[in-house]
Amino acid sequence: MKSVGTEMRRAGVTILVASMIAACGTNNEGDPDGGVDARVDAPPGCTRPDLDAPGLKAYVTDVVAQLAAAPRANTTQRDVARTYLSNQLTALGWQPQLHAYANGANVFATVPATLGDGKMIVVGAHFDTVMNSPGANDNASGVAVVLAVARYLRDTPCRTA
Repeated sequence: MKSVGTEMRRAGVTILVASMIAACGTNNEGDPDGGVDARVDAPPGCTRPDLDAPGLKAYVTDVVAQLAAAPRANTTQRDVARTYLSNQLTALGWQPQLHAYANGANVFATVPATLGDGKMIVVGAHFDTVMNSPGANDNASGVAVVLAVARYLRDTPCRTA
């Protein structure tokens, strides 16, 4: 885990630690590949939210716009971004935390498993920018995806490894 921490400090990573999403739903009727559908073993009530959920595209677009509205190159600018990210995670129902390092802090939330043995995956993106850059593609778009995953997991009743 030491190397992950080192990478986080180097990149100014925003992380979301999350359980994997349990395969939920029904059988694989109509599966053109004839694959095995693990969803048939899902407990009752394990429904997967729609990836095209209303408002998801608008949410991602808004996050990119909010972050790209101002650079995040110096300490004060990154503090503003951290506050925004913490507020977004709070609004999604997660408890934001800070992982401090010598020159700043990462924002993260732990999304607990609802099933399984507690294995985790990490979804992350850096939120800082270079001077004179709004950082829309580097890396507001990545942060928007991380927040979209956090939103998706909020609406996913069965999260397991």
